[in-house]
Amino acid sequence: MKLRELVQDTALYGFSSAITRAFMLMLIPILISTLSVDEFGVISLFQFYVGIGIILFLLGMDQALIRDFPSADNLLRQKLLSTSVIFLGSMALLSSILFLFLRNHLMPVLFKELHNGNILFWLWIIIIAEGATLIQSVIFRAEQKSRLYFRNTLIKYGFLLIISWILLKVVHAGLNGVFLAYLVSNILYTIFSIPVWKLYFRLRFSSTILKKMLVYGLPLLPAGLLNLFLFFADHYLIQQMMDLKAVGQYAFGYKFGAVLYYLIAALNNAWYPRLFSMEKRILEINYHRLLVCVAWISMAVFLIVDSIFRFFHPWFVPDAYIASIPIISLVGLAYIIHNIASFADSLFFYAKKVGYISIMVGIGLISNLSLNWILIPRIGIMGAALATLAAFFIYLVLVLMILKKLEIIPIHYGETMKLLTGFSILYGVSYLVTPEGFIARLLVMVMMIFLFITSSWMLSYTFRSTIQSALGHIKKRRNSD
Repeated sequence: MKLRELVQDTALYGFSSAITRAFMLMLIPILISTLSVDEFGVISLFQFYVGIGIILFLLGMDQALIRDFPSADNLLRQKLLSTSVIFLGSMALLSSILFLFLRNHLMPVLFKELHNGNILFWLWIIIIAEGATLIQSVIFRAEQKSRLYFRNTLIKYGFLLIISWILLKVVHAGLNGVFLAYLVSNILYTIFSIPVWKLYFRLRFSSTILKKMLVYGLPLLPAGLLNLFLFFADHYLIQQMMDLKAVGQYAFGYKFGAVLYYLIAALNNAWYPRLFSMEKRILEINYHRLLVCVAWISMAVFLIVDSIFRFFHPWFVPDAYIASIPIISLVGLAYIIHNIASFADSLFFYAKKVGYISIMVGIGLISNLSLNWILIPRIGIMGAALATLAAFFIYLVLVLMILKKLEIIPIHYGETMKLLTGFSILYGVSYLVTPEGFIARLLVMVMMIFLFITSSWMLSYTFRSTIQSALGHIKKRRNSD
């Protein structure tokens, strides 16, 4: 694998993730201006339940496709995709029957204060639509078609934003308008994926292939569910211990603090399809470089996002969401730690020791739930954010300890720890500065970014060599032109 190809694909996946996040962030002003804080909390819980539903609906088939599709010939690819689609169609039928019989019992459990029977119908249909979209995106990733992935992502989230604006601002459709916009955007994604379906989809169901896919995918199910609960169980607990308004305020801060998640998602989209075919020697080189890059870019993005909200929130954050500002800082710090851990734990997949991930995520989740149970009644949504930060830190420590014990490849964390230490000192000092006025705050923000880049240059050889290499490449291209 060439590092340049990985960087190019990561850039396209990164742009896709950036577009996803940008459109979703652009959607937030539309939501908070047309929905109440309670309804914004409902949207957040709804997204959590959709995530759970997708994992249970797919049963790890998406992960099996990522593993098997790249190395398969054309006939086997047809069988893999057709078997997946036929099986998931059967799952959709079964799930519709379950929703029909359980809807009266599910409503008070999922939405404590809401009396809208339509929401369970929307939940079921969007789980199926999002699951189908995910299978299509997996094919793009497995075939390393990052350009098609980018195009369809742009289409899906662009139309989601446009349709939401029309239904909420013009039609005043409320929550139903949001759900309809999600459904239509997924349908459009599928329409623009028809060339891929025409290429690979045939009625070639194979029970042998299905069995192999489930044997690989089902053991990953606990890790997926535990990971999702690690991220979003606090939203549900806030609903149970407080109310939907508190969920809405917490979700506003969490969404902006979790911007960093899309960075690691972009890298992993490019990294995982190549990971399994990579020679150990090449893996050692790329792993160390990318670990430093993940840490540095996560800290840089956090510094910018946190500074914008911490210094300039009086100019653009509604009064109903002012309590969310500290959540952005705590959740952002948590996701710096998460990104480092998430990239590091890819070695467990490489070594085929994914069972460790379920154990570690389980310990992190227990820590998160316990801390939420203790802290939310005492300090409200701040307690949930602190619990998230502590749980991600525990997960990172476990990942590093077990990787050191397994010795899959030699790992060097010195540079990453230096960068984290320098960043922590700079960020701590920034809290001692309380500028007044827009211009003064802007100058402080620019100075913080400059000091961060300067300290990174001094502390990290990988950072220096990456910048020098990029500048050299730009200079060479200019000379050739």
